[in-house]
Amino acid sequence: MMQFKFLDEVIPSLTFDLAVLRRDTTRYSMLLYQHEGTLFGSAERVGNNDQTLAYKQSNAFLELLRQTNADLGVTPEYVVPWACLKEILDDTSKYPKNGKLWLLGMESIKKEDIAQFAADCTAASVKFHYDESVLEDQKSFLNTLIYVFWGKIEGTNRFIVIAQFKTKHMGVWGTDLERNGMVDGKVIYVLKNNNSSVRLFTVVCSEAMNLAEALTAEARDYLHYEDSPYLLINPQVNPGPIHKHFLDFRNAVLSDERKEIISLNWSSNSRLGHDSLLKEGSGRSGIYTRSGQFSFGDTARIVKNHNLGMYYFYPGKDRHAFVLESKTSAFLIENLPVHITGGVAAQQRRNGPEVTAAFKLKNDFRWEALETVSDGHIDFLKNLDCENSFLMDPNQCILEKERLACLSSGEIPEKSDLHWSDVDKLLSLHFAETTEINNRATVAQDTSGASSDKRAYYAKAIEKLGGVILKDAENYPPSLAGLKNKTISVGYSQKKNTAHQKLTKENYFRYNMVAEGDEMIAATVCFLPLGGRADAVRVYERLRGLFTSDSMSKSRVVVYYETNQGFDCVSDLGAGSITTDNSTRENSITR
Repeated sequence: MMQFKFLDEVIPSLTFDLAVLRRDTTRYSMLLYQHEGTLFGSAERVGNNDQTLAYKQSNAFLELLRQTNADLGVTPEYVVPWACLKEILDDTSKYPKNGKLWLLGMESIKKEDIAQFAADCTAASVKFHYDESVLEDQKSFLNTLIYVFWGKIEGTNRFIVIAQFKTKHMGVWGTDLERNGMVDGKVIYVLKNNNSSVRLFTVVCSEAMNLAEALTAEARDYLHYEDSPYLLINPQVNPGPIHKHFLDFRNAVLSDERKEIISLNWSSNSRLGHDSLLKEGSGRSGIYTRSGQFSFGDTARIVKNHNLGMYYFYPGKDRHAFVLESKTSAFLIENLPVHITGGVAAQQRRNGPEVTAAFKLKNDFRWEALETVSDGHIDFLKNLDCENSFLMDPNQCILEKERLACLSSGEIPEKSDLHWSDVDKLLSLHFAETTEINNRATVAQDTSGASSDKRAYYAKAIEKLGGVILKDAENYPPSLAGLKNKTISVGYSQKKNTAHQKLTKENYFRYNMVAEGDEMIAATVCFLPLGGRADAVRVYERLRGLFTSDSMSKSRVVVYYETNQGFDCVSDLGAGSITTDNSTRENSITR
């Protein structure tokens, strides 16, 4: 059973002031490293297959940490060779600055070697602490997390190095190396600047599966867990980050208020022997949080983060997930404290993290700051032979693509209105807590069947609409008959009104037909790749609900479905034929 201990109780007279644990209105910065390598495991050692390469990679990350001056630096587990830590301790110029916290997931180390490493830390300024009781265990190696930061002991500046040992081995579905060889640690250290600060502790990979059991009533009382803000770090080397046990962990943590999780896995380019390390493409590194103050209207932030490789998902209510692209080497992110007490209410708004830089580690171990990070959706569409110009255009807004995918395939909430396309209403961004299936049209890193099938569903709906159905005038019902001689595509017009606002936005993204010259057509069309007439009737009524009761546009909704004879549709058979009208009157065809 893991035991929680406040660090200032383990080391008497220890004090520190870490930026990541403050509760003022200032954002802190974090640098997260997704290590790319080949995982090696034996009865004696777990770590990198190529330790020379890992040494150079880890040193490059540590140098980037110093250059960016990030308040928090984190690596996944089993990444950093011990030689890198030794070099830091031997050279004060490599220390982090005061107020910074580094969490380093070390390669495994033998029991006797950790004792020798501690004995070699002879510098008067260094305080190296580890639980010596692990030396009594009969197993061979330790999975070690290292905390590195500046503190004071009895008023004297000391460089603090804390070794925390993983307390529970990984699952044994793929390997029993940890179960058979890893010494079980006992202590989870808890860091706090003071009694009112944010608290932080780390559960390494599979320890997450045992956290709920460890958080007994006694432990919660000791930690003041219900009332205090907690930042939990979960570094991993995890082939299955959306396994039920990890979903349960995230759900359990976020069921309590004032809690946040930073999850960090190896890169999806990593390997286990000759096979891919990650089973379904995404490592699910990211930030999982609660905030009732998130601005769904700040789409510019969502798009900016997306373009730099951090993707937004909405689990519902006050929960939010910001998932990182899994191939990118490192991300510099700014975020507000888990809970803020400084300032006044208007200054305490927690509106989510922001990526300020994404980095690629090049072959010469120098860092390249990336202007954009590919989300993979265009390559995915190419493999499906998608020809829709709107979806295939890398310059089109990713949120508009999500809206187009949902509208054109009938994926809208049962009770929808004008605001159906708001971020919190957009179904493709929804993230079921029990599965965390990625339903995004524009995030293609998840290769699970459910995720890939959903993206293919969107693409098929749009391709069939624009590439087949609307190219044949025989498929136009009376309400669209006036468009038979036009060249129609499925997408969103980029034309703007006199106030320089997009017409599609002015009309709540309800019109997905575009004619020559980027002309917005005031009609809504949908195709159900898997549905029959009953489904089409249901979706038809939902789409009509996007318009006010007196809007003429209710009669310009058409839902297509496939039959044995070709295509049929549900439409308003009594409607007059559409021509073109771009006015904005409520009883106009564009409303």
